Order: sequence, then C-alpha cells, then structure tokens
Amino acid sequence: MVKILVAGEVQGKYKTLFSKVAALNGGKAGPFDLLLCVGAFTSSDADGDLAPYLPIEESGEPAQAKPPIPTYFFEPGDSALLAPLLQQHDTDVQELAPDLFYLGRGGIRTVGKLTVAFLSETHTPEDLEAARTNANRGGYRGADVLLTSEWPRGFDADLPDAAIAHLKSVGVAAAGVGSAAAADMAVATRPRYHFGGGAGAYYQRAPYRNAMNDGSAAGIAGRCAHVTRFIAFHNAMNDGSAAGIAGRCALVTRFIGLGPCAEGAVDKARRWLHAVSVEPIAFMGREALAEEPAGTTDNPYLAVQGGAGGGLKRAAEGGEGGGGKRGRGEFGGEEEDGGPLLKSAAVPAWVDKVAQDDSKSTSTGTFRWGAKAEGGGGRGGGRGGRGGRPPERSGGSAHSAPPEAVDPTNTVVYVGNVMQRNLDQADLSRKFATVGPLKSVRIADGALFGFVEFGRHDDAARALQVLDGTDLKGNALRLRWGQSRSGAGGAAGGARREAAPAAPVNPTNVTVFVGNLPKGDDLKDIHIRRELVRAGVAEADITDIRVTSKGYAFVQFASHAAAANAIVVAQGADIMGSSARCSWGTAQQSSADRGGGPHEGDQQRECWFCLASPTLEEHLVTNVAEEAYVALPKGGLVPDHVLIVPIAHIQRYSELSDACVKEVEAFKAALKAYYARQKCELFCFERCTGTKGANHMHIQAIPVPEGEAARGARMVLKADGLRFGMSFKEVPAGADLRQALQAKNYLYAEVPGEAPGSIIRLVHETSEALNDRGRPSIPLQFARDIAARLLLMPDRAQWKTCELSKDKETELAERFKEQFAEYSP
Repeated sequence: MVKILVAGEVQGKYKTLFSKVAALNGGKAGPFDLLLCVGAFTSSDADGDLAPYLPIEESGEPAQAKPPIPTYFFEPGDSALLAPLLQQHDTDVQELAPDLFYLGRGGIRTVGKLTVAFLSETHTPEDLEAARTNANRGGYRGADVLLTSEWPRGFDADLPDAAIAHLKSVGVAAAGVGSAAAADMAVATRPRYHFGGGAGAYYQRAPYRNAMNDGSAAGIAGRCAHVTRFIAFHNAMNDGSAAGIAGRCALVTRFIGLGPCAEGAVDKARRWLHAVSVEPIAFMGREALAEEPAGTTDNPYLAVQGGAGGGLKRAAEGGEGGGGKRGRGEFGGEEEDGGPLLKSAAVPAWVDKVAQDDSKSTSTGTFRWGAKAEGGGGRGGGRGGRGGRPPERSGGSAHSAPPEAVDPTNTVVYVGNVMQRNLDQADLSRKFATVGPLKSVRIADGALFGFVEFGRHDDAARALQVLDGTDLKGNALRLRWGQSRSGAGGAAGGARREAAPAAPVNPTNVTVFVGNLPKGDDLKDIHIRRELVRAGVAEADITDIRVTSKGYAFVQFASHAAAANAIVVAQGADIMGSSARCSWGTAQQSSADRGGGPHEGDQQRECWFCLASPTLEEHLVTNVAEEAYVALPKGGLVPDHVLIVPIAHIQRYSELSDACVKEVEAFKAALKAYYARQKCELFCFERCTGTKGANHMHIQAIPVPEGEAARGARMVLKADGLRFGMSFKEVPAGADLRQALQAKNYLYAEVPGEAPGSIIRLVHETSEALNDRGRPSIPLQFARDIAARLLLMPDRAQWKTCELSKDKETELAERFKEQFAEYSP
C-alpha cells in the first residue's frame, strides 16, 4: 500500500504547503510516501521562497532546504527561476533537487510503484497522443492516479439535482467548467483516482465505471474496467456501463477536485489537501479491481466524446485512440481487435442493407421534409451540426486548385473559433507559447476569431501543423495563415483579410453573398458547404444555401456574428477552382431568391408538411388517419426512421386537439410495437422553436437496438446537452404532456427506460431562440446527432449524406407501409 498526499494549486505558497505536509507526515496519519501537486506549482512573485529548495547551478551549491517528503508537480506556473531548469526535460521525470521532481507537461510515468498520469494546461497534441499510445499497449491496466490542472468537461453528467445544487453553492457552475482534454485523458488512461484543480473548490464525485480502450460501454474482451474516483481541489491561497458485460469486471474511477492551498483553517468546500492509501494497480487482483461502491455511475465522459476537435476519436467514427480498428458491422459485427461493441440483440436485418444503399444513394431530392431554415422543421433532423471531428483539410474536390505558396516572411496565424467559451488573449498566449516566442496576440472585438504573431516564421508554421483542430477550453481551434503587418498574406495571399468586415447597414443581417463562383449548373450547395467548413465556418451555423447558375450564391447563417465570421474566414476560399469573394448580402435577396421555404404569411401554402401544399412529396407519406399521418423523412438515419405529423398546420404539441393527441400517441405505441419486433426500442423527439407560425410540428421516431445502447440514451442526451447549455428535466409519468410542453422553445424526447419496454420523458425548455453566443439555443442537429451515435452510425448524422433517389425513397416507403400495416392504428 502506498500512502500519498495530493495538494491543490500551490501557486508559490511553499511554506504553507510544506509546513502542513510535515505536520501530517509526523502525526498519526503518517508517514506518507509522496506528495503530488495539482495545478500551478509556482508563482512569479514567490521565486524568493522557492530559491532555498533549488541548487545554485553557477556555483554548484546544493539546495539549502528540501520538502518534507518527495514532492512531484507537473504545472510549473510562471516562475522565472524555475523555467530555465525545465528545458529539454519533458520526456521523463526530472529531479530538480532532493525530493523535488518535475513530471513533465503530460503523459504517463512510473513513480515508485504507482502509475501516474498527468496533463497540464500547456500540454501539446504530442503529449496527449503519447499518453493514448502508452495506454493502448499490451499489459496496461490503467493508472493509479491521474492529475489534471482543470476539471474534466462532462463530469456532472447524470448527477442528481442535489449534487448540482451543492456545486452551485460552492461557486461552481457545473455546465460552465471543464476541459475536454482532461476528459479525454481520463478516458484514455482509466485512472482509479483522478485529482483536478482550477475550479476553486473541493468536490468529490460519485465513482464511475471505466469503459475500455475502444471507447464503447462493452470494451475490449479480456480487459478489466475499474472504477475511477474524481477529486477536485481548491487553489492555494492566503487563507458507458461495463457492469453488465459477462466475464468482465468494472474498474471504478473516483474524481476529486481540490481547492487552492490556504493558511489556517478552511471550510470543507475549500479543502486543498487529500490523503489516500493506494494499492498499486500493477499488483491488484481482478476481484479487488472489480469492487464497485454504492452509487457508482456510468462513465460521464463517453457521452461527450466526439465533441469539438482535439478529443479522443470515438471507435464508432473509426478513430484511433479507442483501441482496435473497426471492421464490418456498426452494431457489433466483426472487429480487428476485440469483440462486439454492444451486448444487444441480433443485428437488425436492415443494417447491412443500409450500408449497401449508401453506396447507391444520390442527392437528387429537394429541401422539403427537413430543416431548411431555423423555422422549417424536420427532414430527418436538419443539416447542421459540428459532428465532433475537425473538417478534413486535405484532399479537396476534384476541382480544387493546388495550394498557393506561403510567404516565407509571414509570422501571423489566424485563429478561428475562439470566442465560443469566452476565451481571452491570455488563453491563446498560453496555448501558442508552447510552440515558440510570441510577439502579439489579438482577438477581434466581439468576433469569433483572433490572430497570433510569432517572432519566427518557422514557429508560426509549426503552430499551424500541431495546433490546428486541437482543443482549448472545449473549442476546436481553426488555424490558417493570417496576413502579416507588411501586407503579405498566407496561403490565400492578400485575399484573406485580417480585420473584421465592415459593419453592414442592417445589424441583424445573417445573409452572406458569395461571388466569383463558376457559372453553370455544375456548382451545387454541397460544394459551397464543404469549402466553407474547410475554411473554418462551423457547419451548425449554416442554415440555408441558395445557388444560382450565374456565378454567385447566398448563404444564410444562424446569427449575424456567424455571418460576419464567415466573411472573414471564407474570403478567397477555393470553390471548384475559383477564389470566392464574400460580402454582405441583403435580407431581401435571401428571402426573395430562396424560394420554396416556409415564410410568414404563406407558410400553409408552401409548408413542407401540409398535405394540401404543392411542395408536399406524397411518395413519402405512408399512413394517413383523421388528425395525423406518418411519413418517411428525407435522408432518414435508417429505413424505419419516420415522422409523425399532425394534418393541421400546428406549431407545437400543446396546441394539438384531444383527437389529434389520441392519434399521435396511438402512432407512437404502434411504432414501439413494430420496432420491438426488430428487437429495437423507440427513440423519438420534437424540436419546437418560436418562429411565428412557420413551424409545422412533427415528431421524429427512430428505432434503437435494445440493450445497452437504448439504456444509455438518457445519459447521452443529458451529457451532450451540457455542451450546449441545455438542461433536461424528466416529465413525470402520467403528467399531461400538453401541459408540460408550454415553453416558447423546447426539445422534447422519449427515451428507453431502465426496465425493458419502459420510457423516460425528458424536456429542455428555454425562452430564447438564440443563446448568448448568437447561436440556436436548441441546435438544429442535436437530437439526430444523439440518435446517430446510439446507432453507432456517426457518418449518417447529416441527413444530406443519407439522401436517396426518388425511386429508392418510394421503394422504402412502400416497404414500410406494408410491414407496418398490421400495427397501424
């Protein structure tokens, strides 16, 4: 057994720290084997206090003092005295002085008998990748301890309301804290204890079960999943379930957050020192590792994997950091390394058929039966969404022009996606200073981008290579060459502007004119969308694209800020061999030219869902009752993905008549029985936004294989919601749904419950259509993304990639109508 002490951020308070440690070490609780420090260890104004613990290199004099027990830290802070000693020492533990050790920026080290993983704020992508690689090697069982400077993002997933209230009482807004990189490190290294700092409070989370290296709930056959404990620390200052998998054990993690080290007595909410006895994991038997304390939850971080770039790639996306490569079979087919991902029923027959259909699908359909714009509704869940992975930067289309030469004197890097989580210049400085010396860091006022100027061109080039797509406080950074002060540009020359675009006449304008495009009918909206995303535009921000044959297009965005950002980042983007010119369009242009969409005043005539509308695609309608009907969506996730739609043009569930409610619920029950025959359960949702009558409400119903995937739907929905500031509450069983769904904007979902055949009703409500960053408060793509992940089909999250020819759609509709006939009310 190894007895350790773990301290929160020291921040130069060495006397406070070491006096407390010495007292504990000599008391009844001691002696202790070592001290681990979380967060910044030093402070620039405390070098005088640090000097006695370090040798004097110039004279060779040894250190005058030493810590009471061996002390390890990984976040050096901003000490000018310590910084020179740490150069060239980031691949192994470095002994700076007697009993004072520097672990490095990030990785996995052996400290005595313990396996210690750690990740600093200044880590590089290579540090995180090295940790993944080491954790995936044969014989790795997990880490005894993980140390991170920040709490992991998503730690609060599936916690009870009482825990969230407690966090709020100690000043921690659960949805607003956490690092995606810390969560990724926890998933990769599978620690038994996880200590984090930076939130200014003490908190010990309920233990959670670890998932295996493939990122699935089941994990890799033959490996043991332990329980992790997360412990959060206060700063130093002057005052996916594996439990049910046969033959495998659930290793548990405990997360503990610590506050900063403080002099004198502190209340429990600011506790900064934690003692624990750890039996090294290398010497533990499977039975001991399998012990699971009461209250253990599923892994909270798996639900947020696939978020903004820089995180571990999910196995379902074919990424690496999750163990074995995926072979055939999205639902537990053959794998190169390990067994099936899901312990569920047999694979539905349509799974292989979907894979075959994908290779034959075309994109000849219209924009109806989906979310064309913010008020438009369904088409299988919309067309936006981050999807989780940074867009591919190589390859391009067959029409792409070769890259232009880079100015060898340019030292400016454009940084996109920097304001989504209130990043500031200090955040950028810390991130980019890991590459090389900086001259300046700027963030455009109120915009979504900034600029980092290096002292050397080579450092700027390296930053582009190693930091593009990496995570910074939950944001996937988008990098490209900026424009140097001399006026020389990067890859796009002078076409890319460094300043924000001039303010438009209409400050609410969300339309961008894209000119200098190829004329003719070859250019499609998919070409523009792809190149905008490659340029750094968030796909979730694009709500509509209207292409003309005259060499220009209009692109509509979710907010004015997003449109302004697009004008900057997409300026000069290569679209089918032409250098695009972006400027403000006008609301009149966008509205008049778009055509076919639901506009105020003519929504019932042009509505995609009204049976009397000339735009209705009748071949998708399968079942029509007196008050409601069922139809297939455009670009459905799977063949039996359907929509339940009221015949009357009604905007929300609360407006349904008694007769319509009866028919809608009857269709739900029938679909549930129909899906059960395929050994699947019903996952359905309704997204309602206050758009002045333009929205025709509809419910999307999707079959999810019964078993662990279905059981995890509630946790995934809640955890993913945290990333977008969404909080779901349960609608009590038996409550009138029309009374429960009264908010102006809401997302309602019905997910499988714990007992087979049961359901849980969840709703997120908000009075605002846009959040404080000017984006939809309920993302258009959110629920469909969840469904795609539950199906292990992340590549089908975008409806447009699933679109079929009209003949194929007709065939699927007729097939569904025939098979559903015996269940239809």
